[in-house]
Amino acid sequence: NTNVGTTVVPSTELTATDQDGDLLFYALSGLSPDTERVFSLAGVNFPALQLAQPLDYEKQPSMEYLLLARDTATPEERPSHTATATLTIHVVPADMRPPWFLPCAFTDGRICIHAQYRGAVPTKQVLSSPLTFEPGPVYAVDGDAAINEAITYSIIQGNTDDIFLIGKDTGNITMAKAIPEPKTFTLLVQAQQQVHTGSYSVTQVSIQAVAGQLYPPRFPQALYRGWLAPGTGANVAVRDAEDPDRELRLRAEDDDFPAGVPNSGLQYRITNSSAFRMSGETVLTNDTVGPPQVLYLEAEVFDTLTSERATTTVEVLIQDTKPSPPGPTSSAPSKTTQGSGAQTSPTSGSTPTRPTQDSLRPPSPG
Repeated sequence: NTNVGTTVVPSTELTATDQDGDLLFYALSGLSPDTERVFSLAGVNFPALQLAQPLDYEKQPSMEYLLLARDTATPEERPSHTATATLTIHVVPADMRPPWFLPCAFTDGRICIHAQYRGAVPTKQVLSSPLTFEPGPVYAVDGDAAINEAITYSIIQGNTDDIFLIGKDTGNITMAKAIPEPKTFTLLVQAQQQVHTGSYSVTQVSIQAVAGQLYPPRFPQALYRGWLAPGTGANVAVRDAEDPDRELRLRAEDDDFPAGVPNSGLQYRITNSSAFRMSGETVLTNDTVGPPQVLYLEAEVFDTLTSERATTTVEVLIQDTKPSPPGPTSSAPSKTTQGSGAQTSPTSGSTPTRPTQDSLRPPSPG
């Protein structure tokens, strides 16, 4: 945030000496093309280094220049003597952006349109776990990634009867008491930087209290396809094979709750592998994954309100290249169930059908 025209290094620190007492002429050149015009000299005989263009820490955290001193006005004059020095400029990040609630609805790296969160809870019950929200947990980061200051959270409005609590350091929202009847709460949640406390953001968290638990949870897909590169370490989210730039999310639906609003009483887990675990709706590695292969995981959702369960299958492709989304007319690839050696492929000319849970689950060993 240094103003253009500011003297960054005074001439006293950059002036060369000449034992002949000649008038010295200076020239500055960037050692890479993108830095050429960011800094300049105050004058040809006055080597104070000045800022010529606004700085961008993300693009240019450091720059190098070559400073030349010459005892003639032009290099063609003879005799002409020169000396050079290298200048390295380190840009220090300034605290310019407030916290960002993630995921940003839009960001260009400089601004963030903050996420707004939606969730639902049952009436007449207190959930013991942190509430689940769409599009994800209430979470903010310092908008200045290079500073990455710690964030504290608070509910500043809308918490009628102190129903909800928020983790000061985590942003996790929990229930303190039951809600007697259907109602919608609109909370204003503030994320504030711990050191620069004047830097804060506010977002909206909508929570619907819904009566009745008539329907069990269900997964809208019998099969989810994920992808990881071989050798991926622990605590890494499985990517979505349909869109490898995104994390794979297993979101169960509950018809007791409004469409698009998650039931905060749902809990997820992987039942057939200790190498993976669930963190909310995402699948994480517990250990380093092995060489190229295809793994099949069983994911379970448990409704803490009704003790009902549902399962689905997650196919995890372990391969070096990002998978290509299947085309609308492409044939289904053959697959190998790990450990069985069996391969299955669709019959030529047959009409593909949606697989069931049992058809996708690999056979038990032996």
